[in-house]
Amino acid sequence: MTWFWDYPYILTDRARSAFVTNMAASAKADGYYMVSVPNKVAKRPVLIKVDAKDRKLSEEGYLRAAPELLKDGRNINDYYVTGLVSLPNGKLLGYSIRYNTLLLINPDTKTVEAAYRMPKDLKLAHSMTIKGDSIFMLGRENGKDMVYELSMPPLSNQK
Repeated sequence: MTWFWDYPYILTDRARSAFVTNMAASAKADGYYMVSVPNKVAKRPVLIKVDAKDRKLSEEGYLRAAPELLKDGRNINDYYVTGLVSLPNGKLLGYSIRYNTLLLINPDTKTVEAAYRMPKDLKLAHSMTIKGDSIFMLGRENGKDMVYELSMPPLSNQK
C-alpha cells in the first residue's frame, strides 16, 4: 500500500508560485509526472518530472499546444489539468476540468498532440485511471461522488 507521505514532496521556486492537482507515474516507472495549474503568478502550465529514486525534480518545461488543436481560439494557458495518467507508450493523458477536454501529451517534447472533447454529462471530474479500453474518472454530481466509465478515444497519434 502506498501512503500519501510516500509521494514525492517537491520544493522548488516554481512550487512557491504554482501548484498541481494531478500526478502520474511514468510508464518506465522511473519517475512521476505532474502538470502545474496556471494562475495569476505562473500563467503557463508546466510539465514536471520527478525522479523516482531521489524524489527530486529531474526536468520541467512549459506545456505547449498547436493553436489548431484547441477550440475557439483558446490556448494551453486556459486549461486546468485535474487528472493525469501515463500510457504504456510513454505518453500522458491529461484531463482539463475547465473545458472538459482530454489532452494527449508527449512528455519528451512537452507538447499536446491531440485534444478530445469529453461527454457533457461528465461533472466536476478530478481524477482518472485507465483499465483496458476504458477511462474511469471520479467526479461529483448533485452532492454525490460519481465514478464515470468512458471509452478510450481513438488516439491517432499514439505510436
